[in-house]
Amino acid sequence: MLLERSEKYEDELVRLILDVELLTALERATSIEGSEINANDLLPLLLGTKYENTLSTPLRLLQQRIDERDLLRIEATPVHPSLAASEERVATQKRVLLESLRRMKEGAERQRDDLKRQLGILDSQSAILPEKEIEWSSAACIQHQSEILHAASRERGGVSHQQSRIRAAEPHPAECNASRVACFAE
Repeated sequence: MLLERSEKYEDELVRLILDVELLTALERATSIEGSEINANDLLPLLLGTKYENTLSTPLRLLQQRIDERDLLRIEATPVHPSLAASEERVATQKRVLLESLRRMKEGAERQRDDLKRQLGILDSQSAILPEKEIEWSSAACIQHQSEILHAASRERGGVSHQQSRIRAAEPHPAECNASRVACFAE
């Protein structure tokens, strides 16, 4: 069970590391100044990720704003008010998208760090398992010996605990090695 949980955590950790890398790449690509960004090139990176639904709309909107601005650059003079408004819409959409990416990345990083801590705890727990197993087997052995002594005491009609222990420690005929130990019948 501990191993299954550890494997599950490790799989989740890999997914979170990939999420952080994806969000970092998107953040870098989005923060490029000017019209060099093509949001349509970024959309395939999101396919199949949990961010696809959340980020595809803002990316498409950013691309739409960039296309509108580029069209106005062709049609209007550099000082035209509509071009300045379009530039502001692009900048605003970039800020919104970058802020969303930053928050998502921070959340993924927190989850990744929490998972690393949990894996550390699991590793430390699995390291002490062999020690605990020895302790438990030793305790089980002691309990078993106590049960044998108690049963022997009852069989012998109330023989003292000390006498039971001495008799229990004596070799039984089945346990004797005839070449080394001479056994006597009880």
